[in-house]
Amino acid sequence: MSSRQTLSQIAAGALRAEMARQQKTSAELADHLGRSTGYVSARMNCRHDFTLTEIERAAAWLGVPYLALLTSPHHESEAA
Repeated sequence: MSSRQTLSQIAAGALRAEMARQQKTSAELADHLGRSTGYVSARMNCRHDFTLTEIERAAAWLGVPYLALLTSPHHESEAA
């Protein structure tokens, strides 16, 4: 099993962490993206991939640079 993550998986993890820090819910994210909670849930749980546009819109909503959602500090520390 590969330890490499897809960009969507990295973004989902970063989104979960940032949303927890800001005390925002997936229902609020779904509302912002104009999608259903089931749609967002499937992406947050890595059953389907986020689009880059969705990642960019989520980053803007959270007030963070979208590239911050596409990097994996956990993966980098595992390689050390």
